Formats: sequence, C-alpha cells, structure tokens
Amino acid sequence: MTAPAQAVSALRLRYIVTICSGSFLLFLVQPMIARMALPRLGGAPAVWNSAMLVYQALLLAGYGYAHWLGRFAVRRQALIHLAFFALAALMLPIGLSGASPPANASPAFWVPWLLLSSIGPLFLVVSAQAPLMQRWFAQSGGGDPYPLYAASNLGSFGGLLAYPLIVEPLLPIAGQRWLWSAGYALVMLFVLVCALALPRGGRTCAVSPDSTRGVILAYEHPLILHIASGALSPAPADLPVEQRPTSVCFQDDDTYFVGHDGGAITRHHAIGGAQTGAWFAHTDEVCALVWHDGHLWSASRDGTILQWGPLG
Repeated sequence: MTAPAQAVSALRLRYIVTICSGSFLLFLVQPMIARMALPRLGGAPAVWNSAMLVYQALLLAGYGYAHWLGRFAVRRQALIHLAFFALAALMLPIGLSGASPPANASPAFWVPWLLLSSIGPLFLVVSAQAPLMQRWFAQSGGGDPYPLYAASNLGSFGGLLAYPLIVEPLLPIAGQRWLWSAGYALVMLFVLVCALALPRGGRTCAVSPDSTRGVILAYEHPLILHIASGALSPAPADLPVEQRPTSVCFQDDDTYFVGHDGGAITRHHAIGGAQTGAWFAHTDEVCALVWHDGHLWSASRDGTILQWGPLG
C-alpha cells in the first residue's frame, strides 16, 4: 500500500470510529432515558408517543445544526462544534431533571418539556455527528463520504441492542448515567482528534494565462509552482494567523489574487509571491475569485458577491 493510500485508510478509520461511537451513544440514550423516566411518567401510550416526538425533533435539529455549520470554513466549524460540545457537557452526568409532573399534566406538553430540559443539548450535539463528520472527511481529502453511513447505521443498531442485552441487566441507573457520560467524553476526544487534522487552507489551484506558473492552495500558505521546472516556492501573506488561503485566480501572467477564510483578499507578484495589496470587504470565507473583463469578482460564504473597482 502506498503512503497516500495508507494516509487515506488511517483517515477513514479515524472517522469510522468517531461516527460509529457517536451513533452508538445517540441510540443508547433513548432507551436509557425512557428507563429513568418510567417510574415518574408511567407507561401510557401518550408518554411514549411524546418521547418519540422529542427524539425525532432533536435529531432533525441536530441535522439542521450540522447544515448551518456548513456556511463556515472547516476549521471554524470545528471550533464552534467543540465549543457546543463543551457547553453541553455542563449537563453531565446525564439524567432527568428533578421536576415532577403535576397531577393534571398533559403528556403532550409535560414529557417534551422534561426531556428537552434533561437531555436536549446533549442529544442535539451528538446527533450532528454523522453528517458533520462526513463533511469533514470529504474536506480532508478522504474521498466519497457516503459509505460512512454504514458506520452510522452500525453504531445505531449497536446502541439499541446493547441497552436491553448488556447495559440495563448489568448496571444500576447510576452506573448507566456515568457510563454514558464517559462515552460522551470519549466521543468529544474523537472529534478533537479529527478537528486537529483538518486542512488549514483550501485545496485548489490556478494557472497563469501564459501557462508558465501556477499557484497551489493545499497547505497553510500558497505555493508557487514553476511549471517548466516543477519547483515549488512558498508565498506567505502578511496577514493575521487566522486568515488561511481558500481561493485563488490570476489577473495576468505576473499577478494573482488569493482569498482567505477570514474574508480577506490579497494580491501577489507571481515571481516570488510578494504581497502587494490586501482588501477586507467580506466577513467570512472567500470561496471563489474570478478576474473577468478587467475586474476582480469575489464570492463569500457571508452571502455576498462583489465586483471590485480599480485596485491600486
């Protein structure tokens, strides 16, 4: 197996473990919380229907949260997701809140409120694992992420089967709470490992009109490729460290522009890569740059598309 193939295999294994463990945790908590709630809420059909409604609503909200994160650069997604993970961890060890239903309480209102206040943030952040990790896998160069659905399904079935066959017969409620909480910490660690390996910049390139030079964005700084010799030289930009290259285009044979994940656009000499200008009109990742008809066009994840005037 070649070195790149080994790297992709290691990357795939890392994400399989993360997705599988997150799905296992997600579907383990559903019968566990139901077992905790049984003495307090009873086993009426309305109770279980309301509980299932809450689970499905939280799962949908988790998918929506993962979709919302997609508007940010991938490393910023990681920072936001880990911050939510840490905030939700303040509710550990997992369990029901201390409230008890009034005698005339309706399960349609009381059960959702109890479950949302008890496990809502924890369930939501874990439910985002599968779609979010698949996006990170693809953006890390792992290829097609859709086979990772199998890891998610395997973890889900494992969680549903493990509770009645292993967890519930062998552990008291207090032990189950701490077991799930330890699993949550482990999944957070897996996510952190995946986040630390995310690419720092974009993965794209551009070629000068005369086809003598190219600019490659696959690392922390742009690299200038001299096509005739195959030599690579770095072209660092004089920008804060949080600005990472994400898009590039040539103006002419001697000048190119680089967009960054913090919203900046820089201009460089094609020989040596010296920075000759910087502009800061966007507030989020510059995902596309085009030089057309004497003007620079830029598109950003902040929802704006700009046509630039004369750039001095």
